[in-house]
Amino acid sequence: MIKFKKVAMVLGISSVTFASALSFQPQQASALNVPWGSIAWKIISYTSNTLYSVEPSYETGPYGYRIGLGSIGFNNKGNSGFGATAKVNARLQAAGEEFTARATSDWTNFTGKLAVSFIDLRDNSIPKSQTITSGQSAIYPVNHNNANFDILFSNTKSDNWALYVIGSSYYNSFGVLDDSKRDVFDGKGKRFESETINGNFHIIPSKSHIESNKIDKNAPLNMQQLNEQGYDREAQTFVDTLKDFDAGDVINFTDKVKKVTYDSSSDVTTFVFDDGKSGAIEWPFSGKYDKKYPVGSNINLTFKVVNFDGQYETIDYIKNSKENSKPESLGKYIKR
Repeated sequence: MIKFKKVAMVLGISSVTFASALSFQPQQASALNVPWGSIAWKIISYTSNTLYSVEPSYETGPYGYRIGLGSIGFNNKGNSGFGATAKVNARLQAAGEEFTARATSDWTNFTGKLAVSFIDLRDNSIPKSQTITSGQSAIYPVNHNNANFDILFSNTKSDNWALYVIGSSYYNSFGVLDDSKRDVFDGKGKRFESETINGNFHIIPSKSHIESNKIDKNAPLNMQQLNEQGYDREAQTFVDTLKDFDAGDVINFTDKVKKVTYDSSSDVTTFVFDDGKSGAIEWPFSGKYDKKYPVGSNINLTFKVVNFDGQYETIDYIKNSKENSKPESLGKYIKR
């Protein structure tokens, strides 16, 4: 695990020191033949079947490559104009090499999911499809030489995701499957490092992000403000480290309900909050609360900041919901 330490900002001077990158010697493998000049993300329009063409960020090395797409809003009529799918062409030279599709979303969007499809352009077959959540990966080892695939990401919700496709020329070339290795991505012209712990993908926060501002921690945060606590402005991406709060701190949350649904079959109420970017964050809770907290009403909750995967941070509601694989009781978090 890469060690970092959060510090308070004092006159804009940071005393943060990162551990040196781990080194390893991967096996030499065949060169990867990717026509970078013609590679582009193809994103379908919200209102038609027109495809937007978006230039990728990418990084190449002797053992593989990464193709990135900065955060985009899916199914976003009013802002990006993007629809439900995004795809990119990727190639591998030899059987046994593998594609990895990965996506990251807003840290509060723990219920968000994307469907990933690996499309073999020899016959447009789909040898593998998989649903992933933020930070998860879908991996497909190719079984033939000169593999030419489209990697398709599909989404039914209106939320924001950063997308990555990795082509690796041997099993652990970029640390995709090895918890001890460190990755480097190039997204939107910014470089940032990452690691995988317990199968969870974490971006290492920048020095400026872990310099905490002096804020009133008792002041309530709405969803947009809470979301921004996990957004690293220097790296231009979300990280699993809160800007101004530490493990053990209490966060007071107050926001207006944008939408609410109740599923009687599962006895689950799902509240939808505005993320401030023309998207939405869905939070499910066990029990029936759609009448008590209708659309337009304010809901006041209290969360505790907790660690997971070592030094990384989230709130107890998200951690408990993910670990228990079921919605939490709203009563545990209602501010009294």
